[in-house]
Amino acid sequence: MNKNYLITLLVLFVVVLAFNIYRDNGVVEEQIITNADFRNGEFPLNDETWRRLTLDDLGNIQFNFRVDPNGYVLVERSLVPEDDIALEKIYVLMLKTDYEEFVQSIEPREDPPAITVYIFKNIQNMFPWEWAQHHQLYSNIKSDPEISDVVVGGANTIRYKTNGLYQAENVIVAHGGYIYLLSGAYLNEDSLIRNDFKNLISDLRFVAPRDTSL
Repeated sequence: MNKNYLITLLVLFVVVLAFNIYRDNGVVEEQIITNADFRNGEFPLNDETWRRLTLDDLGNIQFNFRVDPNGYVLVERSLVPEDDIALEKIYVLMLKTDYEEFVQSIEPREDPPAITVYIFKNIQNMFPWEWAQHHQLYSNIKSDPEISDVVVGGANTIRYKTNGLYQAENVIVAHGGYIYLLSGAYLNEDSLIRNDFKNLISDLRFVAPRDTSL
């Protein structure tokens, strides 16, 4: 086989591999979810471009997020052996500017503030507050924060704030055999991410399973 042809194949393989991995940042492999993965396309809202995403493989959760201007990049984070056995998926929404700076970083660093969606199997059929107390590593409830019982997407939900590396607003939803932990981390009260997180939560829905038999 031609030597130049083999070299070309090797270069293409390295480029594809590099595209799907954060390098030198001490984070696990990531999968960038591309436009082709969004089944419902784009739609205008308040003169900005938003995208509606349906994760219909896990509880049929649906939410919107802004893609322009300075919108978000959606990344699926790979699980590691240390994760809770019930954890199924982790999705992270980073502002494009933060994402580009993060993946280009050479030195190990903390993740930028972001919106994170954790999806767990509700193995013991717990209510949100009970689940949060039993999973403090994820819920970050280490004391008695001010808890609000609210309805999100027609489901049983709690909402609370936490402080750590960043401030964060958190929502825990129990629905359809799953626990959804949604967290919006931000630097200050008037943060763009904080406002976008509120919009995401207010529009969050659970939809009927897709009929794949047709």
